[in-house]
Amino acid sequence: MLITTPTKEENAIDSQAIEAEIEKAVRAANKDGVTGSALTKYLMRVIDKATEGRSAKANMAVLINTAEVAGRLAAAHAQYRVENSLYQLGNYPPEINFVS
Repeated sequence: MLITTPTKEENAIDSQAIEAEIEKAVRAANKDGVTGSALTKYLMRVIDKATEGRSAKANMAVLINTAEVAGRLAAAHAQYRVENSLYQLGNYPPEINFVS
């Protein structure tokens, strides 16, 4: 199962514009010799500067939206399990330990 959380319209950045900035940032990283674990931070910093902070705000919005959806899914799953009596008669998953 794949669950996606699309970016909300108010947080979205034009895909063509951001792709152009990513390409510029990658070229700059190559020119500056940035590789490995430093590359992601470098790219995010350069792209954030080029988008005047919009990319960082969009990334944060995606993280928040994903967490909200994950929370709703977890709550719905817990409710499903309760309603379907999956915890009756001590039928608990092994990761749940109860102390008497």
